[in-house]
Amino acid sequence: MRPFQLLRRSFAALPLITLLASCQKEDDSAPIIELTLRDELTFSIIPGNGTELDLTTSYDAQNSINALLQERGFSPGQLRDVRIEDARAVMIEPVNAPFTALDAVLLEFPQPVGTAITFAHLDPVPTEDRILDLFVDHADLTPFFHDGPQTVHARLKTTGPLSSDTARVRFALTFRVKAGE
Repeated sequence: MRPFQLLRRSFAALPLITLLASCQKEDDSAPIIELTLRDELTFSIIPGNGTELDLTTSYDAQNSINALLQERGFSPGQLRDVRIEDARAVMIEPVNAPFTALDAVLLEFPQPVGTAITFAHLDPVPTEDRILDLFVDHADLTPFFHDGPQTVHARLKTTGPLSSDTARVRFALTFRVKAGE
């Protein structure tokens, strides 16, 4: 094929290529924005002989997320996704005590039907650490943030009492939140 014919055919195909490119669907939806929600849960541990503890606390996930959304100019209906990004534990009573008697920890949201959703865990627990970095499961927690106050479980396995008095453990949680149209 001669160069002139090739050039002429290329120009002839140009309107067809332009037409095909303009037929693509445009995305008119607003972008999805990522936000960060930081929250804390505190559990009290009464001294006892039990080695498997099921501790509970109330958490108003809906109130926490709605406050963040409104602060950033979103409505609750624009919540798209919530996932745990980071979970840390620290003993607040006795202050900054190491977790010497703790073997394992598991944080979970119960469900009305089926098994609970585990969102953070650590097994085994480093015994001399004063701050525990839990493994997070990046589970979809969005349904829990649409409901009002609910119970969160901390399941602990211990080798004995964590303290001679009532101990308190605080979990600092960081959630990744997606919001948009």
